[in-house]
Amino acid sequence: MLRGRQVSAMSRATKNGRGPEPRDPASGSDATREHLVDEIERLVQQLTRQGQARLAARVGAYGLTLLQYVALLTIARLGPDVTMGEIGEAIHAPASSMTGIVDRLEREGFVERGRHPADRRAVVARITPPGATIVREIEAQRRGELDAVLNGLSDADLRQFIALLSRMLDRTAAGTEGAPPATA
Repeated sequence: MLRGRQVSAMSRATKNGRGPEPRDPASGSDATREHLVDEIERLVQQLTRQGQARLAARVGAYGLTLLQYVALLTIARLGPDVTMGEIGEAIHAPASSMTGIVDRLEREGFVERGRHPADRRAVVARITPPGATIVREIEAQRRGELDAVLNGLSDADLRQFIALLSRMLDRTAAGTEGAPPATA
């Protein structure tokens, strides 16, 4: 249930339509920690959705789904010989799902299958030259877009951003000890 201040903060929209803008805590306004955390969550979710939508459109131009591309990228990064289980583990999907995805990538000529060098019973996927070309092109486009987005930030801003994100990742990896209990 939203309290009065939350409704008030949510109704303040910025000129560009990004949603409520947090008040400056130094000014003594109503920017509570709860509001700041809500705004961080909203912005992270919005960045994630926008990034996924752009990447889906980019890989769609190559006739791939987002999941197929993530599998292809994973094979490229973990290769040369990657089992379905290793792909699934890396992208948090069942190995059984990876078989169908790799089937499609193989039909398109982006990967090939073979036997694992150390275990002849295991089947591995390896990226082909056309698959490697697609990964290079998409990653170059993605990197160029990220460079453009970060262009207005100084090196000091980038270092601070990295430090903050790293601290958040460290806390996430450590779990949520000390976090307030969830309320129903």
